[in-house]
Amino acid sequence: MKTFWSIILLAVMSLQLFGCAAQEAQTTQTDEITLSALGTVDFMRDVQPMAVSAQDPSAQHAQAAADFAVSLLQNSYSGENCILSPYSVYMALAMTANGADAQTLEQMQNVLGMSADELNDYLYTLSSRAGEEILCANSIWFRHNTSFAPKADFLQTNASYYGAGAYGADFDAKTLEDINAWVSEHTNGRIEKLLDKIDPMAVMYLLNALTFDADWEKEYFSTSVSDGIFHAASGEQTVSMMHSTENRYLQDALATGFMKDYMGGRYSYVALLPNEGVSMADYLASLSGEGLLSTIANASQENVIASMPQCKLEYKTELSEILSAMGMSDAFSNAADFSRLSNSELKLGKVVHQTYLSVNPKGTQAGAATSVEIMYKGIPLMQKSVTLDRPFVMGIYDNVNGCFIFLGAVNSVA
Repeated sequence: MKTFWSIILLAVMSLQLFGCAAQEAQTTQTDEITLSALGTVDFMRDVQPMAVSAQDPSAQHAQAAADFAVSLLQNSYSGENCILSPYSVYMALAMTANGADAQTLEQMQNVLGMSADELNDYLYTLSSRAGEEILCANSIWFRHNTSFAPKADFLQTNASYYGAGAYGADFDAKTLEDINAWVSEHTNGRIEKLLDKIDPMAVMYLLNALTFDADWEKEYFSTSVSDGIFHAASGEQTVSMMHSTENRYLQDALATGFMKDYMGGRYSYVALLPNEGVSMADYLASLSGEGLLSTIANASQENVIASMPQCKLEYKTELSEILSAMGMSDAFSNAADFSRLSNSELKLGKVVHQTYLSVNPKGTQAGAATSVEIMYKGIPLMQKSVTLDRPFVMGIYDNVNGCFIFLGAVNSVA
């Protein structure tokens, strides 16, 4: 058996590019969460979104989204599993772009394939028309009780188009707990710890979380599942192979594949197997958004015996270097212009992306989350900083009696 590889970003989303049903598409009150941090305040609870009209997406918009999806996979793949939700990343970056300006905005728009206004209209339309299989939520968390303040227009735009709640918080350990709890809640517990820590320089996190749950149109029975061998790069793996006959066959110059419908036919699992002798890296390099959409649109209506492995996969990555390489480097540097977000001097920090995918005889269950970190370009003028990373004087001081219990000079800590 040839090595089987399903390109997951296509498989789960079926390149509807990208349907995602916002849990409260018409209101900013998207979240009813228990906030553990007493200093966390929901700033959008009583704010009503502006009226937004869904616009019919064009073929150019679909191709732009496909181009981004393929480019993200090409730049992320490093020889190991690479399970992405391009929609989740797309939406988080689109919200971020609403705060960018000048060359920073221009670069982000070039990478995302359309203007910020077009992104807002396009993603709102997809959200409002998505199937019930996908649930999606967005939120904005920012450091409050400091000199940093997000602009009202930025929060309002993301509330109106993305249903994003806005939470002001202390950015302490409890805030980290709340952010991860929000992500866990909106991924049905599939992603429990998106963030490991809150950077001291961070002032905002823009979050997207989504789930995909769908049963197969034609479920696999026990007689259709048998032990098989998956020929991974690291060696053979014993797996449960699911066998069926499908009626849409895919073929391009370097691969063959099939499509398998989920219940109702709105979404399909898409799988492409590179031809013998074609490496995954070479196949991915050959892809384009236009070509991939064409391959799917030109699927031939003929029976194909399809076998695929039952699997449960998890993936986590940090995308700042990848997105910089894709063309939006200014956003991560001191050249960044996020003046539509705040009057503070800001840039992007880490962009954390995590996914979960289970493909089994019943159907597919998946989750994804993306966090875009906004941080100060440098240390704020009002915020002092001392890092003991070279020789220093230390002491233990009695504040009542005014004497040192210990006093010393530290030249080495090894």
